[in-house]
Amino acid sequence: MSNNSELVMGLALILCDTIIEDCATGKKSLIGLFSQIHAPKLPCVHQSMNIFVSVTGGQGTYPCQIVCEHPQLDRPVFCLDCKIKFENPFQVVDMVFQMKAVRFTLPGKYELKVIIDGVPELIRPLIVSVRKNMEQKPPEQKEVN
Repeated sequence: MSNNSELVMGLALILCDTIIEDCATGKKSLIGLFSQIHAPKLPCVHQSMNIFVSVTGGQGTYPCQIVCEHPQLDRPVFCLDCKIKFENPFQVVDMVFQMKAVRFTLPGKYELKVIIDGVPELIRPLIVSVRKNMEQKPPEQKEVN
């Protein structure tokens, strides 16, 4: 483990429907980006979401957590533990996490956090609400069943 987490810099934290990686080039295409979920009712289960995280600036191996929290809940919605290994501080490390059947119980602002070596490097809001009009869906918002 490294003690240089102050050097690690978060570059991106993105939620989307699908992430496609080209096997030949390693390039990633993010499809269906979103920051809001409109559900017909709560609690709801979001069947599939992908999380893209990009970081740089580290040297060595760091513990990492991806956490989704709501201020009124005692426990996180989910918490993923992983390790990030940097060969050198100029390396950009991209990570992809696929989440299945994520359960949201309350409306409001959830926070998605990337915590590296105990330091929150990236934080992104995710708004969950109940869809009032079943016929209309606002643009750039994700529906769940």
